[in-house]
Amino acid sequence: MPVSKPGSNIFPALLALLTWFALVLQLVLLLQSEAAPVPELLVRYFTFFTILSNILVAVGLSVFVLRGRAGRSGSQRSLSAAAVYIFIVGLTYNSILRFLWAPEGMARVADELLHLVVPVLYLIFWYLYVPQRQLGKAVIGRWLVFPFVYLIVVLVRGHYSGWYPYPFIDAAKIGMQQTLINSLGVTLAFVAAAIAVWFIGNKRAAAR
Repeated sequence: MPVSKPGSNIFPALLALLTWFALVLQLVLLLQSEAAPVPELLVRYFTFFTILSNILVAVGLSVFVLRGRAGRSGSQRSLSAAAVYIFIVGLTYNSILRFLWAPEGMARVADELLHLVVPVLYLIFWYLYVPQRQLGKAVIGRWLVFPFVYLIVVLVRGHYSGWYPYPFIDAAKIGMQQTLINSLGVTLAFVAAAIAVWFIGNKRAAAR
């Protein structure tokens, strides 16, 4: 059952602010790196699935807080979709990517916020705050459209630009065959996460 007592917006409001802060911090750090011209850095920023997922989380939380109790049930699908995406962000980074580099200073702050703190806190928010009602199985497929389109876009762009956001889909270095194998593995993780979110949401709705 979602929290409804006075002051219950404090947690999602603070989480929204924290997520926006992490996103802005990461953007500033990327621009300061001067690794490429500013326009290219901006494109790269929005090419990371981590960034896109955290933006969805930040927007979803902000809308949730600003709308108040009225009409929140209508946001269940989008908030649940964000739960799927941010879970995969946390899972993929902490099981695969964390060991490939060691950020320091503010870079580490942004890294931990975007890949660990926000994913964990958002899943807690989703479970405790988001009103749940029964959703049909078709919603699982709809939640998978965004990551599927994302994969196609980054692979096509990477083919022409030579830059890929993640090493496990860097076809220029590991080859297209291994890239497709890795992509299949991530896709299966998305499917499992989507089914889990759908199942948990429906179980909670049935228990109301």
